Order: sequence, then structure tokens, then C-alpha cells
Amino acid sequence: MKFISLLYVFLIMILAQSCEIINPVEDIPSYIYIDTIELKINNAALGENTSKITDAWVYHKNNLIGVYELPSRIPVLGSDSSDILIAAGIKNNGKLNTRIAYPFYKIFSKKVFLNEAKIETLDVDVDYFDQSSLNLFLMEDFEFGNSLEKYSGDTSLIKISGEGALHNTNSGYIFMDTVYNEFEIISSDHFELPNAGSTLFLEMDYKCSNNFTIGLLVDNDIYFEKRFKLTLVDKDDWNKIYINLSNMIYGNQNNKYHLLIGGILDNNKDYGEIYIDNLKLIGFN
Repeated sequence: MKFISLLYVFLIMILAQSCEIINPVEDIPSYIYIDTIELKINNAALGENTSKITDAWVYHKNNLIGVYELPSRIPVLGSDSSDILIAAGIKNNGKLNTRIAYPFYKIFSKKVFLNEAKIETLDVDVDYFDQSSLNLFLMEDFEFGNSLEKYSGDTSLIKISGEGALHNTNSGYIFMDTVYNEFEIISSDHFELPNAGSTLFLEMDYKCSNNFTIGLLVDNDIYFEKRFKLTLVDKDDWNKIYINLSNMIYGNQNNKYHLLIGGILDNNKDYGEIYIDNLKLIGFN
């Protein structure tokens, strides 16, 4: 009987150890909570504070632990004082399935004391890299002029203010109807890139009741070439978009480029309106 009792105890011990192997004790995460990431521009030369930051790219001990759509509660394994790095994420070309960390925003860094099962709320803001690192090939907010001009078509862009404009100040406006139904506008001045592999983005606020297209006009000293990148569709309210033009640049690095915006009145419409503002054509030096 004593032997049976000892055997029973032995079997219980083995079973308990087996359960620990099958269901090992899990680490209890700490959490950080991020509601939004705000753009705070400290240099007025870099334009107005408009952004559309949708995601947080979160790093712990220099390792990426995940990309999180905001707002989000983010689990972090550890209970110590750690540097948390956060990069501001955007929808590349406005598409849901092409999320990236925006290359021109600085990475947010903060030392956070992590406690198991506790939530640490972070107020996150970012700024652009220093202006010395950036090339602003075009920045147009329509407050003091208009650096876009007609290239072809029968209508063009004008500057408006008040109702309809962004923040009721000044914006660019294009109107089309069945008579004046096509336009192409370009940046008045050309720009040249440091090399053919440069990173180039257009930031823009817009709303529209008619499709229009963004691209580049290439002047290679022999002929002009239109390279269209992306068509934007009807948007009732003001929207911010980041358009990646990097793959539109190839060939001789001495090519000269203009921003190109064009459109034709949509089928079955009597008129169409396009509003644009805060255009930033931006790259690195």
C-alpha cells in the first residue's frame, strides 16, 4: 500500500511537470497607449501643420515590436526603464495596404518605466528633420502667391479665399464644365535632384468632386515627358495625402522636373471642382 501511495505521488509530480512544459508560464507584458501622433513644426519655413499620421511604428531596445493603427494599446515585454522609439506611420499614396514610416519626420524617443500589466500613456509629437537635411523643391500654400501655372487645356487654377478654402484662408481652385473641361498645370520653376535614386514625396491637402491626376513633367533638354503617378477620386471633405514619386525618377540625374497636375471632366458630369492646398514637394539633400 505504501508503494502504491509513493507511486501515486510520483505520477502526480510528473504530470504537473508535463503541464508546465505544455502550458509554460507566460511573461506578463507592460503596455503603452498612444492616442494620436501630432505633427508640431518648429520652423515656419517648413509650412503649415497639416498631417495624416495613422500608425505608430514602435521600437523597444532598438527592436521593432510592431506597427499599430492609432489609437492603440501596445504590449511590451519587460519591466524596466527603457527607451521607447516611435516613428510616425502614413498610408503611402493613400492606400491602406502600403503603410510606411514617413521618412521626413523625426523619430520620437522617450525613456519609459515599464510595469507589468500597467498602462503608460504617451503623448507623442514629431517634427520634420532639420531644414538643412531637406530639399523643399516646392512649397505652396497660396497665401502669398501661386507657383503653379497653366501647361495645357482650356481651364486653369485660380486662388480663392474664404468659404470653400482650407481653414477659410487661401487655397488653389480648379473649375471645369462641359465647355472648359480639361486642364494641366505645372510648377512654374523646375527642380533638379541630387541623384536618380532620391526619395521624393508630394504632400498635399485636397478635396474634389472630379477625378484628377498627379505626376511629373520631365524636361531632359530634348523633349518633355509626362509621367503620371496617381489618380485621386472624389473626396467631399479635405483630406491629406502623401504621394511617393520616388519611382518616377530614373535616367540621367541632370533631368529637370516639374510637378504635374491634370484632369478631364468626368463622364456624365456637368461640372467638377478641385481644391488643393499646402503642397510640399520634399526630398533629402
